[in-house]
Amino acid sequence: MEKVKIDKFLGIDYATQPRLLPPGAALKCNNIDISTGAIRTRRGAQVVLAAKGNRVYGLYERQWGSTLYSYQVVDDLVFRSDTQTGSGWARNDTYFASVDQWTFLTDGTNQGKDDGTTASLWGIAIPIIAPAVALGAAGNLTGTYNYKKTRYDSATGTESNPSPVSADVVPSSQQVALSNLVEVPAAGTQYTHNNLYRKSDSLTDWYFLVQLDKTTATYNDNITDANLGSVLTTDNAPPPQAKYVTGPQNLKLFMANTVANPNYLFVSKENLPGTFPTNNALHIGDAGMPIFPVAWQGVIVCFSPSTIWKVYGAAIELMSVQSTPVNRGTVSPRTVAVSPYGIFYLSYDGVYLFTGENSEKISTQLNPLFAEEQGYPEPSFPTQAVNSLSTAWGIFKDDLYWLCMPTEPGGYPTKAFVYHHPSQQWFTRPLSAYLGYASPYDNRLYFASFNGDIWGHPIGYNDAGVAISYNYLTSPMPVEDQTNRRFRHLRVDLDTQGQIVTINTYINGAKASAILSASAGRNWVEINLDRTGYYANIEFTGTSVAEVRIYGLELFHDPLRWV
Repeated sequence: MEKVKIDKFLGIDYATQPRLLPPGAALKCNNIDISTGAIRTRRGAQVVLAAKGNRVYGLYERQWGSTLYSYQVVDDLVFRSDTQTGSGWARNDTYFASVDQWTFLTDGTNQGKDDGTTASLWGIAIPIIAPAVALGAAGNLTGTYNYKKTRYDSATGTESNPSPVSADVVPSSQQVALSNLVEVPAAGTQYTHNNLYRKSDSLTDWYFLVQLDKTTATYNDNITDANLGSVLTTDNAPPPQAKYVTGPQNLKLFMANTVANPNYLFVSKENLPGTFPTNNALHIGDAGMPIFPVAWQGVIVCFSPSTIWKVYGAAIELMSVQSTPVNRGTVSPRTVAVSPYGIFYLSYDGVYLFTGENSEKISTQLNPLFAEEQGYPEPSFPTQAVNSLSTAWGIFKDDLYWLCMPTEPGGYPTKAFVYHHPSQQWFTRPLSAYLGYASPYDNRLYFASFNGDIWGHPIGYNDAGVAISYNYLTSPMPVEDQTNRRFRHLRVDLDTQGQIVTINTYINGAKASAILSASAGRNWVEINLDRTGYYANIEFTGTSVAEVRIYGLELFHDPLRWV
């Protein structure tokens, strides 16, 4: 009698012909975790936040002090925990970054910020009304004078660019009476003061005059030139209408991909995340080629659909853009996930890991998913439109890269392919979600389901009795290669943690036996088969609330013979 012995379970391998799979490799490996070499019941998920709408476009968490803040963008609404803080958003994927107590978010059309109490626009728009001027009482001023105003926020230190210039006013030992200083900005603009600046025929620059509360409508100027303050800066533009944001890095935020300049990287001022000078923009790659930036190990890594660039340097004038030899970019920015091992991402022909200098393909076992091959249990993506793969998303946590992809042309992600980096094995699980988020503050992943609910994972084990399966031998071989054997019995080395687990055995697709096991502690369960066939499949099914483990299998059979 011969036996097939498995003392270490491997992941799925679609690239190897089924009849050539070694013991332990799998054609199907669904709804389980084999990262340790043993089959373990997959950790489950439950709803942690009820739906606030239909479609979730963004998830994010940040902690400031001892308080954890969570954010959702649902339909056109923004929420901080259960409090709605914004409306009228563009129903686009939304990206986040945080600096100190501030959370910043952008969807390519709208940009906002939130300090955990107040939500407002990100950046301060330019005042559009010039100060009005008139001659005042006797005073210190003689000559020709002009004025501008800016908006200033004392909470963030952010100042807007200046208003249009006032009309000329020509005092002669007089004061200048300024009015029209209060201007209602766009809803949500956060600022606390108006700063006034002055220029005269004896000065070549604009100089700070006075800071006024934003509700102060008038001011009488009697300040001599010698008592003016600093020179006006004119590079205080608000953030661009860019799709993506990353950082902080070197005390700056980075944004990318505007309609006009999809291949520009926009850089904020140091310690002023609400200010993006017009000249603080780096040209990356070819004109019109969209880029997606991510901060990683002191470098800003920029992905395009075809390659990757790296941006070095702290000060904007010292930043340099370096190309890489990588010839695979990403088809979906949502799949880019930073890890201690590098940056995982999905390209058009597979999954890659960028390690700083080059990219390594890590999805060889999944090659048939990205080729015109038939007979495999998953879809073949090259037959789909590009925008199908563009809906995919990926996250990394605890040595696992989760890649959720659509399973039909034009569809949304419904299946996760999970990669365990230390063992370099893949396994799968059903997962219908628009996007996922890996929390840095607890051990959970969060999934935004198609009905708007937010699911937390892991919570317990094995969702609602979903079957776990592992095809550990072969799929049906071509008729000319079929071999028969007499399957005698199966021995399973397992620990069900006292829970009931059903072990189903199939020979040539027909159920040969089923046994219920409720072992307390690790032991062997033996199942008599006495069936003839040329392939076998073992399925473990249960609703366990504990972590069921299968450590190995021994399948005994008579010697092979040709049909």
